[in-house]
Amino acid sequence: MNIAVIADDFTGANANGALLTAKGFSSATCLGLDKWDPQYFASFTAVSLNAESRLLSPQKAWDAVYAAVKMFCAEKPALVAKRVDSTLRGNIGAEIEAAVKAMDESYGHQESLAVLVPSYPSSGRICVGGYQIVHGVPLERSPIAQDAATPIKNTSVLKIFSEQSSLQCGFVPLETVLAGAEAV
Repeated sequence: MNIAVIADDFTGANANGALLTAKGFSSATCLGLDKWDPQYFASFTAVSLNAESRLLSPQKAWDAVYAAVKMFCAEKPALVAKRVDSTLRGNIGAEIEAAVKAMDESYGHQESLAVLVPSYPSSGRICVGGYQIVHGVPLERSPIAQDAATPIKNTSVLKIFSEQSSLQCGFVPLETVLAGAEAV
């Protein structure tokens, strides 16, 4: 396995798997931690796992993602990614925090860096200047914000993330990205 992806639901795990397959990876979706069998998934270059964490409490979501990342790190993939919902529903702060902590412990790092890019342009979801836009409408004014299980009350990605995590966070403006990897 070269790429391991942890998603908060089945749709996200499958969407990631489909995108990776389209890029030439042999991909599979694991339906949950209790379904993980390293021997079964050994022949795939990319595996997406449904952590089933979107509707959990923040602490239970943290625990599920932490366990998933630790499990994947034991397989030594080249890349471990935490997929978040592109409309920022769920426990994105707690889950990214858990992923960073598990990776730090697994690889002996001090303060790993996470990059949050909550965009899915083909589905009308983009981030502009740190604000999440859904089909041209600010996230908090979009129909998705009214989701009964995971309502959204803000359009600022940094604000949503920082309300859910104790990790330090910041924004990288487009001019810095355009200046290249060293500037970032």
